[in-house]
Amino acid sequence: MTDVVPGTVLLVGADSQLASLICAGLKLAGEVRLMEAASQDDLLSRVGMGGVEALCVGPAWPDPLSLVQHVHREDRDLTAIILAEPDQRDELDRLRLFTPFLGPDVTCRSIEEAAMLGAELSDAAARTRERRRHQATIEVVSQHADSSTAPRPLAARHFAPKLDRAPIGVVTLDADGNIRGWNRRAQDLLDRQERSIGTPLRELFAPADQERVAEHLKTGTLTDEPQNADVFELLISDRTSRWVEVSSAVDEEGAGDEVIVLLQDVTPRVVAERRHRALEQELQSSRRLLEAVVGGTADAAFVKDRNGRYLLINNAGAAAMGLHAEEVVGRTDADLLPVDVAARIRQDDLAGDADGASALL
Repeated sequence: MTDVVPGTVLLVGADSQLASLICAGLKLAGEVRLMEAASQDDLLSRVGMGGVEALCVGPAWPDPLSLVQHVHREDRDLTAIILAEPDQRDELDRLRLFTPFLGPDVTCRSIEEAAMLGAELSDAAARTRERRRHQATIEVVSQHADSSTAPRPLAARHFAPKLDRAPIGVVTLDADGNIRGWNRRAQDLLDRQERSIGTPLRELFAPADQERVAEHLKTGTLTDEPQNADVFELLISDRTSRWVEVSSAVDEEGAGDEVIVLLQDVTPRVVAERRHRALEQELQSSRRLLEAVVGGTADAAFVKDRNGRYLLINNAGAAAMGLHAEEVVGRTDADLLPVDVAARIRQDDLAGDADGASALL
């Protein structure tokens, strides 16, 4: 994501060093609020005031999933990213899957990824904003349906001037999935002209997705929180790809044989997710290589982060402390050694004079 976007990000449970790493990558034109010691009530009050588009919960917050549950009672559309210690991230991610009442966009990240989180939070703010626009458009569609006193076709009833300027694409189809009408945003998203009216909507998508689109349009149900939204690849005129989230519903109040489809451009989100997966794979490959190198030497070798926490240590290094490697990773010298020894090592680390194959990341 390259554009600067407006919005407010709330960052809680993070020390100043972690906050600096995250904020350095933010691309937000608006406010970035760091609430280091805010109570849950203070945070909920800030969310309730509106304007918050992303929440980042650091490892210092005692029960992050419970916090996000309470936040989503105020604003279910708010994107949330939870940061955890490296050895706790997988467990927290597993618990997230079984935690009820969370909104649709909650992810867990390791603090090792803090330097990359600025860009991800910027994308998160954009997704929150798009979801809110999505909901606003649904409300507009519902208002038009409620105010209609005659069973006019959707193409005439829903494409009033207000809806035609909506920030989300709206398309009406007949019972066979052929396009009957669309608003301006849908025409732009689909990159098609008026001559496409009457053609099957599924044919505008990538060949590999056309059957999925057709099946999706048969089962659509429009609710306050679209459960049937799915993402499909769209091929536009210059043969590049655009990813569109599609929600659909059968019109039961009108002619009875029409389908209304909502289209939302989620290309930045899909690109960001793919980029993040590629970076994770690269980091995992680098870590495996580093572990192989470190584990293959008889000398003590280890890697620490800038807070002095062991990220990696070989058996020789752990044995020098009288411990196993798994007992050392995730802890600091202050946790493992006498106070005076730990203080001296920490001073050497910060001065860059530590002996052996240590490294500060």
